[in-house]
Amino acid sequence: MKETLIAAFLGRRPDGFFLHGRRHTPGAVQLLRSSGIPVVESGDLAGRPIDMMVSYSHFDAAKALTNHLIRKGYRRIALVCAPWRESERHYRRWRGYRAALQERGVAYSARRVVETVARGMDQRAEALTALLDHDPRSGHQMP
Repeated sequence: MKETLIAAFLGRRPDGFFLHGRRHTPGAVQLLRSSGIPVVESGDLAGRPIDMMVSYSHFDAAKALTNHLIRKGYRRIALVCAPWRESERHYRRWRGYRAALQERGVAYSARRVVETVARGMDQRAEALTALLDHDPRSGHQMP
Protein backbone atom coordinates (compact mmCIF):
# COMPACT_ATOMS: atom_id res chain seq x y z
CA MET A 1 0.00 0.00 0.00
CA LYS A 2 1.45 3.36 -0.95
CA GLU A 3 2.35 5.85 1.72
CA THR A 4 0.17 8.57 0.19
CA LEU A 5 -2.90 6.36 0.37
CA ILE A 6 -2.15 5.36 3.96
CA ALA A 7 -1.66 9.02 4.90
CA ALA A 8 -5.00 9.89 3.25
CA PHE A 9 -6.78 7.16 5.21
CA LEU A 10 -5.08 8.20 8.45
CA GLY A 11 -6.33 11.73 7.84
CA ARG A 12 -9.86 10.33 8.09
CA ARG A 13 -9.04 8.98 11.59
CA PRO A 14 -9.99 5.31 11.05
CA ASP A 15 -10.42 2.93 13.97
CA GLY A 16 -8.01 0.49 12.34
CA PHE A 17 -6.68 -1.10 9.18
CA PHE A 18 -7.26 -4.59 7.79
CA LEU A 19 -4.72 -5.38 5.10
CA HIS A 20 -4.76 -8.45 2.89
CA GLY A 21 -1.26 -9.26 1.82
CA ARG A 22 2.12 -8.86 3.48
CA ARG A 23 4.09 -6.80 0.97
CA HIS A 24 4.50 -3.25 2.22
CA THR A 25 7.15 -0.64 1.67
CA PRO A 26 9.29 0.31 4.68
CA GLY A 27 7.63 3.75 4.64
CA ALA A 28 4.16 2.21 4.76
CA VAL A 29 5.14 0.00 7.68
CA GLN A 30 6.54 2.99 9.56
CA LEU A 31 3.38 5.06 8.96
CA LEU A 32 1.13 2.24 10.14
CA ARG A 33 3.22 1.41 13.21
CA SER A 34 3.45 5.03 14.28
CA SER A 35 -0.29 5.66 13.77
CA GLY A 36 -1.20 4.05 17.09
CA ILE A 37 -4.23 2.32 15.60
CA PRO A 38 -4.74 -1.45 15.27
CA VAL A 39 -3.44 -3.02 12.05
CA VAL A 40 -4.56 -6.55 11.18
CA GLU A 41 -2.87 -8.33 8.28
CA SER A 42 -3.90 -11.52 6.53
CA GLY A 43 -2.02 -13.63 4.03
CA ASP A 44 0.76 -15.79 5.42
CA LEU A 45 2.35 -16.10 8.84
CA ALA A 46 5.83 -15.61 7.42
CA GLY A 47 7.68 -12.63 8.82
CA ARG A 48 6.86 -10.16 11.54
CA PRO A 49 3.42 -8.52 11.38
CA ILE A 50 3.00 -4.77 11.67
CA ASP A 51 0.64 -5.30 14.62
CA MET A 52 -1.61 -8.39 14.45
CA MET A 53 -1.95 -11.33 12.07
CA VAL A 54 -4.95 -13.45 11.11
CA SER A 55 -3.75 -16.31 8.94
CA TYR A 56 -1.82 -19.55 8.85
CA SER A 57 1.44 -20.81 7.45
CA HIS A 58 0.92 -22.01 3.90
CA PHE A 59 4.17 -24.00 4.10
CA ASP A 60 3.18 -25.77 7.34
CA ALA A 61 -0.37 -26.44 6.13
CA ALA A 62 0.77 -28.07 2.87
CA LYS A 63 3.44 -30.04 4.69
CA ALA A 64 0.99 -31.27 7.34
CA LEU A 65 -1.56 -32.33 4.72
CA THR A 66 1.05 -34.15 2.65
CA ASN A 67 2.44 -35.85 5.77
CA HIS A 68 -1.07 -36.96 6.69
CA LEU A 69 -1.52 -38.61 3.29
CA ILE A 70 1.88 -40.30 3.57
CA ARG A 71 1.00 -41.65 7.04
CA LYS A 72 -2.21 -43.05 5.51
CA GLY A 73 -0.05 -45.04 3.07
CA TYR A 74 -0.35 -42.92 -0.07
CA ARG A 75 2.79 -42.53 -2.18
CA ARG A 76 1.62 -41.01 -5.48
CA ILE A 77 0.49 -37.70 -4.00
CA ALA A 78 -0.34 -34.92 -6.43
CA LEU A 79 -0.67 -31.19 -5.99
CA VAL A 80 -3.13 -29.02 -7.91
CA CYS A 81 -2.29 -25.37 -7.34
CA ALA A 82 -2.06 -21.93 -8.86
CA PRO A 83 1.22 -21.20 -10.64
CA TRP A 84 3.62 -21.36 -7.71
CA ARG A 85 6.32 -19.30 -9.42
CA GLU A 86 3.96 -16.31 -9.54
CA SER A 87 2.76 -16.17 -5.93
CA GLU A 88 4.64 -16.31 -2.65
CA ARG A 89 1.69 -18.09 -0.97
CA HIS A 90 1.50 -20.76 -3.63
CA TYR A 91 5.29 -21.11 -3.63
CA ARG A 92 5.20 -21.77 0.13
CA ARG A 93 2.48 -24.40 -0.38
CA TRP A 94 4.55 -26.12 -3.07
CA ARG A 95 7.63 -26.00 -0.82
CA GLY A 96 5.68 -27.58 2.06
CA TYR A 97 4.47 -30.35 -0.24
CA ARG A 98 8.03 -30.96 -1.50
CA ALA A 99 9.50 -30.87 2.03
CA ALA A 100 7.09 -33.53 3.29
CA LEU A 101 7.81 -35.82 0.34
CA GLN A 102 11.56 -35.41 0.76
CA GLU A 103 11.56 -35.93 4.53
CA ARG A 104 9.51 -39.12 4.16
CA GLY A 105 11.50 -40.49 1.23
CA VAL A 106 8.61 -40.27 -1.23
CA ALA A 107 9.64 -39.55 -4.82
CA TYR A 108 8.71 -36.16 -6.22
CA SER A 109 7.43 -35.97 -9.77
CA ALA A 110 6.78 -32.69 -11.55
CA ARG A 111 4.10 -34.55 -13.52
CA ARG A 112 2.10 -34.80 -10.30
CA VAL A 113 1.96 -31.03 -10.00
CA VAL A 114 -0.80 -29.41 -12.02
CA GLU A 115 -0.71 -25.63 -12.11
CA THR A 116 -3.94 -23.86 -12.90
CA VAL A 117 -5.42 -20.41 -12.49
CA ALA A 118 -8.75 -22.08 -11.78
CA ARG A 119 -11.11 -20.01 -9.72
CA GLY A 120 -14.27 -22.07 -9.98
CA MET A 121 -15.22 -25.68 -9.44
CA ASP A 122 -15.44 -26.39 -13.18
CA GLN A 123 -11.85 -25.27 -13.79
CA ARG A 124 -10.61 -27.21 -10.76
CA ALA A 125 -12.39 -30.30 -12.04
CA GLU A 126 -10.61 -29.84 -15.38
CA ALA A 127 -7.26 -29.63 -13.57
CA LEU A 128 -8.04 -32.84 -11.69
CA THR A 129 -9.07 -34.54 -14.94
CA ALA A 130 -5.75 -33.49 -16.52
CA LEU A 131 -3.94 -35.05 -13.59
CA LEU A 132 -5.92 -38.28 -13.74
CA ASP A 133 -5.27 -38.55 -17.49
CA HIS A 134 -1.69 -39.47 -16.52
CA ASP A 135 -2.72 -42.18 -14.05
CA PRO A 136 -0.98 -45.46 -14.91
CA ARG A 137 -4.17 -47.38 -14.07
CA SER A 138 -5.87 -45.62 -16.99
CA GLY A 139 -3.22 -46.78 -19.45
CA HIS A 140 -1.30 -43.50 -19.40
CA GLN A 141 2.13 -43.22 -17.86
CA MET A 142 2.75 -41.19 -14.72
CA PRO A 143 6.17 -41.43 -13.06
